[in-house]
Amino acid sequence: MKYYTNYTPRNSSLLPGTNHTNKHGCVFTILGLYAGEQTKNKKYVVKFIATNSIQVVDSSNIKAKSVKDYMHRSVFGVGYMGKGKHSSYKSGKVSREYKLWNHVLERCYGNRPKWHTYKNVSVCERWHNYQNFCEDLPKIAGYDKWLTSGWVIDKDLSGGLLYSLENCVFLSPSDSSKEMNSRVKKEIIRGECGRIVGTVVLPSE
Repeated sequence: MKYYTNYTPRNSSLLPGTNHTNKHGCVFTILGLYAGEQTKNKKYVVKFIATNSIQVVDSSNIKAKSVKDYMHRSVFGVGYMGKGKHSSYKSGKVSREYKLWNHVLERCYGNRPKWHTYKNVSVCERWHNYQNFCEDLPKIAGYDKWLTSGWVIDKDLSGGLLYSLENCVFLSPSDSSKEMNSRVKKEIIRGECGRIVGTVVLPSE
């Protein structure tokens, strides 16, 4: 990405090396004036200090502190949007993909009491990135049913404690419930299998 460092802006805060903070407290540095096509508001190349994410932004966004760091782990401390074509909104509404991704992360990393049984469950690093999650969704068995019939994501059919492409499938709500009940019964009988036992119930959606 090409940019100029030898320029004189009207505002000294837009000089190379100056730091700014967006509305979320993320600090970024101006690297220089973007060498590509310009608009009414001049564009600058900036780099976020914490994530090393580099992007081109309008000067107006810098002033308004609305520059987004797409690599910032803003969703439950682990999830980030990433750079790519997948948006969290479709037709002015939060997308189904984003709702599902957010829900999976909340189960594992949220602090709501209802998710306390997920304390030993995690989401694979690849799926911390929303773009990767969306790319993998169509590869999960039952994806077409999730799109049309309200099926739910389930990681427990494989017996794992990790949400990932390898572990997950989409099941009907009734099959997911049957699978959970069957799994709980086995855990009560086989208490030394290494899974959570006793009064703790491992839910599957």
